[in-house]
Amino acid sequence: PYFSSVPDLQATENQVPTKTLSGTDNNSASVKKDLDKFTKSLFTAYTTDGDTLKLISKGLSLNKGQEFKSLDQATYESKGDNKYHAVVQVTMKNSLGTHVENYQFTIEKQKQSYFATDFKHTLPEGKKE
Repeated sequence: PYFSSVPDLQATENQVPTKTLSGTDNNSASVKKDLDKFTKSLFTAYTTDGDTLKLISKGLSLNKGQEFKSLDQATYESKGDNKYHAVVQVTMKNSLGTHVENYQFTIEKQKQSYFATDFKHTLPEGKKE
């Protein structure tokens, strides 16, 4: 018997598949920038700081087994009354490698800050024709 080497099976960042979100939003550039900044802070807290996570969201539990790498795509559909339906794709890293994850949730503006609720770990279903 003999052993042969196995090539590295861990994907590199440019090999991680991404899905293009077809949804668009009609928010101003400044609103989109603010919501992107909040979303990045949300996923950073999701993987590093449970105390901060409790202050900005309800429905997510601290997940120190992963590291937030990037916000790849995001759409924020306005639902009126300072509420937005967010559909996002993020890149995460764990001991098995780098991978993308998709989330849907509601963001509500509260004074000068935002709060996120109603998390789903999926993309929305496509429109049936």
